[in-house]
Amino acid sequence: KNTEHWSIFNPPSTQTCLHCTAWSKATRARIQHHSKMNLTPKSREVPTINLSNPNLKTLSLEIARACSTHGFFQIRNHTLPIETNLAFRTSMERFFLETSPESKAQLKRHGSNSRGYFDNELTRQKRDWKECLDVGVPGWRVRDWEEEGDRCGCLDGMNRFPEDRVFKGAVVEYFEACEVLADRLARLMAMGLMLLRKEMHATNDEE
Repeated sequence: KNTEHWSIFNPPSTQTCLHCTAWSKATRARIQHHSKMNLTPKSREVPTINLSNPNLKTLSLEIARACSTHGFFQIRNHTLPIETNLAFRTSMERFFLETSPESKAQLKRHGSNSRGYFDNELTRQKRDWKECLDVGVPGWRVRDWEEEGDRCGCLDGMNRFPEDRVFKGAVVEYFEACEVLADRLARLMAMGLMLLRKEMHATNDEE
């Protein structure tokens, strides 16, 4: 997901995976062709990126190669605080497991507001087994998160939170921590892409 719009799923994932969608098919094809990487059984495993690596060149290349070959990766030693993560997960469990269907229905998204609660998404014309609460950055990047007035609306609507202030605080804190992390990953992806392009051109010159 990008940092503008997140879906909170029930149950929350136990792993941190980011899917890179910013690479065009043509770019991936060129990089795969020139990187000359054979997908052995070992390389078919989900790439795990250690973000504590102080070598930015090595780190960015690892991310770029994971994006251009597998299309996704896991990260470890990231900067998202454990307390923030735990508070978020606890709030998710309380909301999805303890909130009544009637209370959830009051937050349901509708035709003029695509943000909010839903449990009727279809996949291949069949209803999914998940519940979601879609939230995103308030309109015009307003950071008070009070969601009052038209100034907080976006093209896809306004956030809809339950009255529980603890829940909202946990979601906002987690959202903003993920935004910082996503920004760092995007910069590393861009750096890695530039390095891969240099490698590609160097290979062409040698050939």
